[in-house]
Amino acid sequence: MSVSLATVKAILRIGDIQYDDLITILIPIIEDIVIKYCGVSSVSDLSTGVTFPIAGLIKFAMENPIGAKSQSVGSDKTDYGEFPNSLLRLLDNYKPDTIGGYSNIEAVNLLEINEDLGK
Repeated sequence: MSVSLATVKAILRIGDIQYDDLITILIPIIEDIVIKYCGVSSVSDLSTGVTFPIAGLIKFAMENPIGAKSQSVGSDKTDYGEFPNSLLRLLDNYKPDTIGGYSNIEAVNLLEINEDLGK
């Protein structure tokens, strides 16, 4: 399971195509964050309900262009950085090794993820 552009747009109630390129770029970045945060090898290892917190992280990244990851989208250059723990905690219920929520909360920084990926 990979989150699709259509699914993200439906969850976020985005009807036009203005943000399609940005969302398309963000999907694999956010999926990588979710994979690392949840300690799984792919998003398909998680239940389908994880698409809602993924869409929330995408919305946050769209609205908060700050931080370490630079990505050009058309003529705009946007930077993405750390996500607040309150958003990441939404993923705790999807972690296979989590009992009772909030047990392995960690800050996710895109710079560290990009270093891990060799980017």
